[in-house]
Amino acid sequence: MTTNRKISLGLLGIAWIGLAVALVGALSIPLVYCNELPNPPGLVVTWIGLAIAGCAVLLGGLFQLAEDYNIFGLLKVYGIGAATIAGGVAIFILTLHRTASWGCG
Repeated sequence: MTTNRKISLGLLGIAWIGLAVALVGALSIPLVYCNELPNPPGLVVTWIGLAIAGCAVLLGGLFQLAEDYNIFGLLKVYGIGAATIAGGVAIFILTLHRTASWGCG
């Protein structure tokens, strides 16, 4: 396994850690919350986790592009990257669902 592939898989591992942090944050978002107050910590943790995961996926893909073209290496890295992006979208939708009921009154 070459260095670029190791770096890209390591970055994808960091992305999955970011997704885990985002999921914990999304599940701790209160369903009833007055949106005139400052953002709850769960929402902030969710956005930071999703940002870390997104940046790590993009960097992992860029490192893999520098790799010579081996079909199995490409499938491994881009398959994991696609699953990471799908997980990020699912967490984003969960966050939107949990914050949709916010209001004061």
